[in-house]
Amino acid sequence: MGKIRVLICGGGFGGLAAASKLSQTDFDITLVDPKDYFELNFISPRAIVDPPTAKNMLVQKYSSIKTIGKFIQARIDELTDTHALLSNGEKVEFDYAVIATGSRYADSAFKGTVTSAEERLKEMAELHDKVMNSKSIVIAG
Repeated sequence: MGKIRVLICGGGFGGLAAASKLSQTDFDITLVDPKDYFELNFISPRAIVDPPTAKNMLVQKYSSIKTIGKFIQARIDELTDTHALLSNGEKVEFDYAVIATGSRYADSAFKGTVTSAEERLKEMAELHDKVMNSKSIVIAG
């Protein structure tokens, strides 16, 4: 019998934590996420007003994280109890799946909806420009 295959659906905090922990075992780990980057979305408000924060702390490409196993950038179109069909046409077979699809926000200020790190940094720069060009800002909370 070969290695146990684990599919992790989603690369947010839960998926990344699972991938990192499971990669310390002898399991064959595959992480699937539609984005090519991990985002510390709780830092987004600061990153909008301080662009170096966005570049240095907000976005990290999954390809640069060596402790998560194999990364595939795609959406999961179909999930059965043995395999996942991905938006890129790939079929990933697995023994166990971790569903860590995370959260969704209506406003891109708090969580990116774009699929590449470069697009997210551009999105953050546009939000920064809007804030800097505002006549007034209301902070609630």
